[in-house]
Parts: sequence; C-alpha cells; structure tokens
Amino acid sequence: MLLNQGYQYLIFDTGHMDEANTSEFLRCDQKLVLGDLASWKRWKYEAFFRQFSTINLGEGFDFLTQTGNAEAASGFSKAYHIAMSQVPFIQNPFRIEKELFPFLERCLPAP
Repeated sequence: MLLNQGYQYLIFDTGHMDEANTSEFLRCDQKLVLGDLASWKRWKYEAFFRQFSTINLGEGFDFLTQTGNAEAASGFSKAYHIAMSQVPFIQNPFRIEKELFPFLERCLPAP
C-alpha cells in the first residue's frame, strides 16, 4: 500500500485508464498527462479527453507530448483548449544532461 507512506512524488503509469486507477490519478495534486500525437497514436490522447469530458482539466493537469511535430501539438492544444508542452529528447535516460533540468524542475517542482 502506497497511501500515506510519505512519498514526495509518485509516478503512476496508468497505461490503460480503468475505473480503479482513474480515481487514484484524480487524487494526485499534480497530474502529468503524456501522450504521443503521431497520427497512429493520437486516438489514445483523444480517448483520454473523452473519458474526462465531465471534469475540468485545468489546474493540476499538465499535458505533455513526445511528438517532434510542433504543428500537431499546436493544433491539438487549440482543439482541446489546453496548454501543451513538448518533452525534450533525452538521448540517454540514465544520464540526465544539465540542459534538461529546467524541464524536469517544472514537471517535478521542489516539495
């Protein structure tokens, strides 16, 4: 059981948003939603918005994309009335370069 264990951060990969992990996700103070806007994967991000259509997806939600296509991210942002950030390319995830610190600090602010 992870609840009330004093963790500062909990990365919760929902993979598939079923009823059980949806409620856990919504309890988080900060919700990072990461998806790919490539044409063959965009439907998953769109399914997320359909699933949460009755919830205000404003404060507490950060929308991120891995796509290298800034035009796709801009169009998606306008269509769903959200701000979306691009995840920078990380060449080696086991060695985080100094240039990535501002992005990571924005996603995981100091407690």
